[in-house]
Amino acid sequence: MKNLYFFSLILIFVLSVQRSTGQVKDTVIAYSTSEEKIAVKLYNQGVDAMKNGDYTEAVRFFNQALDNKDDFSKAIFNRGFAHYKQGNIEVALQDYNKSISAEPTANKFYNRGLAKLVQDNIEDAFSDFQKAFNMDETHANACYYMASINYEQKKYSEAIRNFTKAIENDENYAVAFYDRGNAYFEVNEFDKAIQDYEKAIALGLPKAYIYLALGLAKEKNGNIEGAIQAYNSALKIDSSNAVVWNNRGILYFKQDKYEKALRDYNKSVSIDKNFAQAYNNKGNVFYKQKKYEKAVKCYDNAIKLKSDYGIAYMNRGICKEMLRLPDEACSDWEKAKSLGVEQVKTFIETHCN
Repeated sequence: MKNLYFFSLILIFVLSVQRSTGQVKDTVIAYSTSEEKIAVKLYNQGVDAMKNGDYTEAVRFFNQALDNKDDFSKAIFNRGFAHYKQGNIEVALQDYNKSISAEPTANKFYNRGLAKLVQDNIEDAFSDFQKAFNMDETHANACYYMASINYEQKKYSEAIRNFTKAIENDENYAVAFYDRGNAYFEVNEFDKAIQDYEKAIALGLPKAYIYLALGLAKEKNGNIEGAIQAYNSALKIDSSNAVVWNNRGILYFKQDKYEKALRDYNKSVSIDKNFAQAYNNKGNVFYKQKKYEKAVKCYDNAIKLKSDYGIAYMNRGICKEMLRLPDEACSDWEKAKSLGVEQVKTFIETHCN
């Protein structure tokens, strides 16, 4: 299930310092000088510009605010946020560092962690997410990113624990349910994976890739019909997904529904002409139908696309044996063996000595 999960970078910036009827966490600043009053006004204009997606204008306002109050920590932090949104990661980190030194908060560590994550500075990013969580144990997003890093590092048990913390702090965290499902899948806890995928869907994340993951988990659990239904749902959302067509074809093949399987494989390769596995699977259908020459052509295509495809070499060798081409069959099996396919040893011992 690697790469099925994704990062949805969830940024948090500090809101207006003036009174608001919204859920603003910052208190009103009591300004003692006219410069501070001007700085606060400019700061709030910068926040409004960020809300409107105008990050260049936001930086300009924050710079002017800092001209009037050079130790304005919130302005420094939000200027960093605006730089981050513009892709100026190094400049953003400079501002985050200054703001954290002056006034450390959980959200500041969290946002700095995101910036470091963009730089692939995984260790320092994890450290910042951990600091954010240590300062605020209700910080669901910090838990989520710690878990996501755990997952990428194949530390699945730790990932499950941190995804669970995220979910405990936000029971509607759909992406966390999906990604925890992926972690459960990796440790073969398919029942729990299925529950999490279904919860993510119920929370409003009915994406094709989630139904794909659900189908894989149900197949692993032996629920072939349930897996087919999941793939059907995926195709209703995205009929251009070659992997889903291929995977549903595999299930039809397992049910001996070869014509249905062949239709799905054909659809898969029509979408992605470079999908070697689908060509191999299509060859398997022709083999079952005893159409060995057609099967060989499919395996040829698979090998052309993926020269180290050991299984395709093995399968092509079987068909060539059926076509009474023993030398070519043995050559394919030897190649498969060199690529690590253990099953061919019996064929070689039986037919090639």
